[in-house]
Amino acid sequence: MKGYKAFISYSHSADDKLAPALQSALEKFAKPWYKVRNLEIFRDEGSLSASPHLWNNIVAALDQSEYMIYLASPTSEKSKWVNKEIEYWLEHKSIDTLLIALTDGDLAWDDQNNSFLNPDNNSLPPALDKKYNAEPFYVDLRDSKTQEDLSLNNPIFKKEVLKLAAHLHGMQPKDLASEEVTVHRKMIRIRNLAIGTLVLLFILAIGAGWIANEKRKEANNSAKAAIEQRNIAQANYLISEAKSAVETDPNLALRLAEEAMNKNPDKKIVEAANKIYSENSFNKIIVRDSDGITSVAYSPDGKNILTGSHDGTASLRDLKGNTIREFGRNNMYDPIYSVAFSPDGKNILTGSNHGIACLWDLKGDTIQEFKGHSNSIYSVAFSPDAKNILTGSWDNTTCLWDLKGNMIKEFPERAPINSVAFSPDGKNILIGSHKTARLWDLKGNMIQEFKGHSDEISSVAFSPDGKNILTGSNDSTARLWDLKGNTIQVFKGDSRRLSSVAFSPDGKNILTGSLDNTARLWDLKGDTIQKFNGHSDGISSVAFSPDGKTVLTGSWDKTARLWDLKKNTFQKFEGHSNSIYSVAFSPDGKNILTGSGDNAARLWDLKGNTIQEFRGHSKPIYSVAFSPDSKNILTGSGDSTARLWDLKGNTIQKFKGYSDYISSVAFSPDGKKILTGSIDKTARLCDLKGNTIQEFKEYSERVKSVAFSPDGKYILTGSYDGPARLWDLKGNAIKEFKGSSDASSDVAFSRDGKKILTGSYDKTARLWDLEGNIIMEFKGHSANISAVAISPDGKKILTGSSDKIVRLWDLRGNTIRKFSGHSDEITSIAFSPDGKYIPIGSYDNTARLWNVPMDLNTFLKSGNIEPLTPEQKKEYGIK
Repeated sequence: MKGYKAFISYSHSADDKLAPALQSALEKFAKPWYKVRNLEIFRDEGSLSASPHLWNNIVAALDQSEYMIYLASPTSEKSKWVNKEIEYWLEHKSIDTLLIALTDGDLAWDDQNNSFLNPDNNSLPPALDKKYNAEPFYVDLRDSKTQEDLSLNNPIFKKEVLKLAAHLHGMQPKDLASEEVTVHRKMIRIRNLAIGTLVLLFILAIGAGWIANEKRKEANNSAKAAIEQRNIAQANYLISEAKSAVETDPNLALRLAEEAMNKNPDKKIVEAANKIYSENSFNKIIVRDSDGITSVAYSPDGKNILTGSHDGTASLRDLKGNTIREFGRNNMYDPIYSVAFSPDGKNILTGSNHGIACLWDLKGDTIQEFKGHSNSIYSVAFSPDAKNILTGSWDNTTCLWDLKGNMIKEFPERAPINSVAFSPDGKNILIGSHKTARLWDLKGNMIQEFKGHSDEISSVAFSPDGKNILTGSNDSTARLWDLKGNTIQVFKGDSRRLSSVAFSPDGKNILTGSLDNTARLWDLKGDTIQKFNGHSDGISSVAFSPDGKTVLTGSWDKTARLWDLKKNTFQKFEGHSNSIYSVAFSPDGKNILTGSGDNAARLWDLKGNTIQEFRGHSKPIYSVAFSPDSKNILTGSGDSTARLWDLKGNTIQKFKGYSDYISSVAFSPDGKKILTGSIDKTARLCDLKGNTIQEFKEYSERVKSVAFSPDGKYILTGSYDGPARLWDLKGNAIKEFKGSSDASSDVAFSRDGKKILTGSYDKTARLWDLEGNIIMEFKGHSANISAVAISPDGKKILTGSSDKIVRLWDLRGNTIRKFSGHSDEITSIAFSPDGKYIPIGSYDNTARLWNVPMDLNTFLKSGNIEPLTPEQKKEYGIK
């Protein structure tokens, strides 16, 4: 009886080209030269719907097959014969032997309910509905449609075939990929042997010299081709492994993506690497301890860190992880559960397993021991004036001490104490015990109880201003409270109990550490800003650096890690009572300007403080601009006027004569002229006295945006009628930039004036040369592009969209970073003059100023991310 490795079940009408190509690819993958095929794959070439009498043959083939490969698509989902084949398979064989290849449609898995979404409208036939309790293995062939796609020379198709073939061969994909490369090398050697024989005969005929030279050329080409194919295969394997690793270890994922780019810098691999970089957080391991790390703290000056370990030592280290001093009891195994720096950074405090707290100087000498607790001390704290300390113990008491070891006050609780904290003014203390946190004065009077958690409170903290408190609990939530005991916000998202909570130094964010191996950065509204994946065991302690720019995490995986808060908002500008329509950076880089639907413009410093308000328009301000010397500003309004102002808020000149609102304004590079775009279908060039120099009228629709070239000789306009236009100053249209039939939403010149950037309502931004040739298209937004900008060095592109997202791109069209957080559409974006910051305006009434992150290649070389270990390189076959 003839046996088959796999039976391909498919719809002839849907996959008549793909099925035979897949069969051939699986049979040939890693095929030795002396075999006709490496696997026997059954594929029925006749249509059962046309010839139902073939069923007996199908049954025989099913019985003789070890695996079934189902080509999933909406058409095959509706095929009764495909469904019948699968029903027969499940009656006689395990569902684990049924492999899925998605060729069209969708297979969306619902992790919460452990089932596929839309069972009546996905690519699975009824026979497979409700058969899976976990997301099954499947490969995605939806990008393989044409005859050129359906080839092992196509790395995308080959990567998916590799996954299937690995299952059929019972091997890991990386091992099969290596075997395929080995087989390919053997074939090359055999071919070269044959060539050598022919060459020998040829040499006898026409001469050895010429033939030998040709042989060398061919061998070199063959070797290059073999190396290229090997690199492509290995790159595809590494990027696949990177995508799989990203949820648990982004560091590993990014380093594997880096190796994939080194092997094959294909656009899709680079895009995948940039996606991993832009959507994740990365760390540097600065401590590798002999046991679990129980507590971490920053020194007040931010130059050192302190860690407490289950091995009984506390360690003072620099930010590179070098040990400066160790503190510990050498005569016994005594885990340290809590550590703290004194406010002046000259002493440290530790709490230990045997109910003893120790005060140390930085030389490692014990200054004072605090004895009195009968059980482990799980939390210690210094008072803000450094004159007292607080200890919380599992003996159900919290104790207040002076620095000589005298107990001043005992605060009894009814359960073990997990966390204690002083208020910023030092007048009150906060104790977390069981399901309740309690606020006390120093005389032992309870001021307030904080009840709401359904499980034990593990960590407590005061906000920097002392007006709020934060609690973390074993119920997997953190809570923000006012001092009257009212819950302001609940922070949900972690899957296991919280171990540690902290406020940022400015009080605008909170940090939580969880036993689900992750830490999270939140805003005060309860939204996750940044998630920190990478630890292999629960996080025990978290801390902010004093400047709020980095985060320190300690874990039971025996490491402490340093994380960069590059995703955090640099500054938020709040004060407008309506949508912000326009933002601009002053040329001197010192200020931000915003125009709003509240009919006002505002001048801000970079800390978010309003310097000056500009009022005089009777309707919303849609566009703002600074003069080149930063001494004046220009505003365009819905009241059909533009205004020139000094920085004290005085109107210098009013520009009238428009029949509809002003949508865009700009200064000429010399500051002597202004340019306006209007919904009345015109753009106008005016002098500073309000006289019109030139009108630009060749529009059938509203003018949306205007810009001057850096040399001031040309202007650029974007319009709702489609193309952007380049004009000379006499009103002659020089060039149209047609990339779409949709409206041009925004336009910009590069600083050297050699390139033009346009944003469109077709969700695409385009970079052009001045001849109207598209250099690069930037696609990725899910809604129309509302704003665009080019970085001062011309190496980065910025796009804002109605999808509430701003994207930073490199010139190859790869997304470097996404900026999210606004609750409404993006209206305006810009770069600071030095290219280090990005102001963003939104319909949500706020503007935000962000740091511009470094590009991927710079980040990989920065030292801010762990390199691959030798063990990891060996595991993934990286030399």
